[in-house]
Amino acid sequence: MKLGLPGLIACAAPLLAQATLPPVVLLNGYQATCNGSSDSSATFGSMQALLVEAGWQVYFFDNCSVQPGTTGSARPDIEELAQAFGNFLAGLGVPQVDVVAHSMGGLIVRAWLAGKQPQGGFSPPANVMIRKAVFIATPNTGALAIAGLLGGNVTDSQAVEMFAGSSFLWDLATWNQRQDDLRGVDALSIAGNLGESSNAPHSNDGVVSLTSASLAATLGASRVRVLPYCHADNLPSLLCIGPGIADVTGPDHPTYQIVTSFLLGGTDWQTIGSDASADPVLSQYGGVLLAAYGSSGNPVANPGTAVVMNAPQQGDLARNTEGTFFGDYLPAGQYQVRVNGDTYPLPVAAGGHVALEVKPGPEIALVAPAAANLPTLSRAPGMLVAIYGSNLDGASVTVGGIAAPVLYQSASQINTILPAESPGLVPLSVSNAMGQDIVNVLLAPAVPAMFSADGSGTGAALALHTADSLPVSASNPAQPGETISIFLTGLGVPAQTPVLQADGAPAEVLGISAGAAGVTELDFIAPQPAAGSSSIQLQAIAGNFSSNVLTLDGAP
Repeated sequence: MKLGLPGLIACAAPLLAQATLPPVVLLNGYQATCNGSSDSSATFGSMQALLVEAGWQVYFFDNCSVQPGTTGSARPDIEELAQAFGNFLAGLGVPQVDVVAHSMGGLIVRAWLAGKQPQGGFSPPANVMIRKAVFIATPNTGALAIAGLLGGNVTDSQAVEMFAGSSFLWDLATWNQRQDDLRGVDALSIAGNLGESSNAPHSNDGVVSLTSASLAATLGASRVRVLPYCHADNLPSLLCIGPGIADVTGPDHPTYQIVTSFLLGGTDWQTIGSDASADPVLSQYGGVLLAAYGSSGNPVANPGTAVVMNAPQQGDLARNTEGTFFGDYLPAGQYQVRVNGDTYPLPVAAGGHVALEVKPGPEIALVAPAAANLPTLSRAPGMLVAIYGSNLDGASVTVGGIAAPVLYQSASQINTILPAESPGLVPLSVSNAMGQDIVNVLLAPAVPAMFSADGSGTGAALALHTADSLPVSASNPAQPGETISIFLTGLGVPAQTPVLQADGAPAEVLGISAGAAGVTELDFIAPQPAAGSSSIQLQAIAGNFSSNVLTLDGAP
């Protein structure tokens, strides 16, 4: 593995003026020895020089330049590196950057997006400052060969955090509604498969398994590109002999081509390598992180074993000393797992890892806007939400310690309104006679979601002719210049007036008013549909978030 990359360097863009593109920040991975160098080429080869030649402004964040803080470790924990990275971004004086991260560098980025704190807990940054991210060979659920890389030294704090099933990796995978949506950053992952193992050839890069490097569970199979490379140049002791996946040797290097195509908003990256659905390993196997919790919502101190039932590869899941179970290369399918004498469903999806919590009593699966499913896990104060899960009968709800009203309830769903909490990460709990469950929910000032006519969040908008309150429909369309009312949730407390896009152009919004509990009515002037069309596409935008897209029947 390449050693030592200290220093932060910025390179100007002397050639092509990429005026519309943000600078690129390169982040290196774990360094066995930090030797004071400030050269990104030790990890990325000629990538920085090529990007500069193509016109990008490029910065290098070297984790070796960060000194340990107050944790008492000989080197900074990954959380400390994430805080230093955030300070580094703030000091660049630019509104946004794109990041390209190798190995542990990807965990630094993810820890920054989540706001993971060295002293424990999370404080997510309001402004993440990242437009696009490329994660190269990142051990998202752990590395295969940490001890081998360190010659048996397994006390290094960064290495311990990269052990499969570590509490750091579990927390990072589950910090927001037991998921991690990368804060909505446009991202993809690149994984190497030149490594060999006895039971799964071409399943790793010598250090990181494909299922760990893949972010398919978060990004989708097409956002995973698999290339025949090793984690770093030639790792014979780790059974991967070949070039390093991030060590760019020229403009035709597939990693460089993927990075540049993706950052430029092109599509060529989709044809380089294979995606998770086409890779022989990722198309058939997945992985799992699993933690056992008690009915009160607290982790089980000594969960014993986790035995996978009715699966082709039955047996015990491995367990980290910090308490989290993990498994790799599990055939995709619906299984069961027995923990603490109780049996729970164990879904394994092909393509990557999923993080699962198993517990008796009530369990929360998702807190979703009642209007529509959105591609973000952020929610807003005052939003009408549906809590989905199991054993929710008779449960009460609190958010940040504030009681929330129960508007509808069944064993698998509770509808409620999020209190007027300040933006940030807040605990949401459900409690009944069977116990309690708690998840963190990230609140933003406004996260708009529009109601559809059929309640699905797709298709035609729930829209009324304001003059007579009759529904807008194909037989009674919105006339150009007419006032129309639509309905949203998630505009915050107090409610913000969003920008309403109609066929991509701002519509004339007349105002908003309170409707039913958690619902806001928005009145606007109906525009003329595009030539040859009888419908208008609507989307509401507030702050950093956009709503679902719905249609409005309009008169030509």
